[in-house]
Amino acid sequence: MLLFTAIIMFVMWFLQIFFLNNYYEVMKTDRTKDVAAQISSAYKSSGSIAAEKEARTLMSGDDFFIVITEGGERIFPDDDNPAYSYELGEIETSMRNAAVGNTAFEGRVENDTTTRETYYYAEIFDKSSTDIVPGKDETATKDSTEENTTLDTSTVDALMNTGVVLYVLSPLDPVTSTVAILQKQMVYIIFISLLLSFFITMFMTRRISSPIMASRLYCFP
Repeated sequence: MLLFTAIIMFVMWFLQIFFLNNYYEVMKTDRTKDVAAQISSAYKSSGSIAAEKEARTLMSGDDFFIVITEGGERIFPDDDNPAYSYELGEIETSMRNAAVGNTAFEGRVENDTTTRETYYYAEIFDKSSTDIVPGKDETATKDSTEENTTLDTSTVDALMNTGVVLYVLSPLDPVTSTVAILQKQMVYIIFISLLLSFFITMFMTRRISSPIMASRLYCFP
């Protein structure tokens, strides 16, 4: 029993060390894209006001920072939050300098000052058309996707200055800190589990062996 417990604890520790961090980051980036898709859908159906309302709801319930600009000016959030000003500047530069201009961008930005790593998903909407340029939004039509997914860099720059741009930023720092906490907890769990297994094994061994030893003494005085 003690050996079985040790094997189970080792497997749990192994999976946590090598897979939890990567799995958590993948889930968080997927969630970031899902948030962008929901805002995209709101914009496609009802315009900027609906997109702002959806963004406000989503940002209040999750660990995301969402920014929407229109004509180069921020329209959401209302206050000029400087928390991600560095990241936003880096993202805009990356979008404008992309070798091949796209309507959807994603990547990571590291802030050396705050030692924070942030995953971002950005999407450009053409304000001159009611059709939203699709990113991860599965409701967009195939024809629209094929027509608008690739643009030249000058067109991207023009759309950023005249159209609507969505930025969804998700800090990855909590991933690292959460994994570190869970790893420390796992050490305690392993120690306690092994200790309990040892005492239970000793107790069960004595309970099982005591009648056997008593019968042997009775049969062979």
